[in-house]
Amino acid sequence: MILTLPPKVVGGKRYVQEGVSAEARFLKHEVDEYRSEAPSQLLDWRDEVDREILEIRADCGEEGWDGYEARPVSDEATEGARELLRKLPEGIERPQVVPESAGTIAFEWDHGRDMLLSISIDGDELIYAGILGPGNSTSGEAMLSLGMPFEIEHALSVYFAKIGPDSE
Repeated sequence: MILTLPPKVVGGKRYVQEGVSAEARFLKHEVDEYRSEAPSQLLDWRDEVDREILEIRADCGEEGWDGYEARPVSDEATEGARELLRKLPEGIERPQVVPESAGTIAFEWDHGRDMLLSISIDGDELIYAGILGPGNSTSGEAMLSLGMPFEIEHALSVYFAKIGPDSE
């Protein structure tokens, strides 16, 4: 069970906090342990996305990598993206991972005009925004170290869940 707690203020910014039951922490630990021991051919798209994150860092690590004035993708953004990847819920579609001119990395799920979710990460800070059908949107900021925000986990699990074995 995930419980969203009152926002926490850190450095003048408000962040969503979550309470997680002991059972949920145990299940998450068991899944993480299985993932660490499973042969790579049994794993989903996460290994491929992790490689893409490292490629983004290598390709976009210099000022102006976009041909304009983009900030370099930092080690902090890279490690934050890798941590976010580890915390994504099971059974969801593969995100597109893209560098952003602010030096951050974004995870994006896009089903067209009225169904998309974007999460930008820089170190521990997440900024997310989504359109989840006509008249249904979500957005916010959170600290990844406080756990995956309920709004993100819910949106991914409900609107961007894998439909079949060939779904990416």
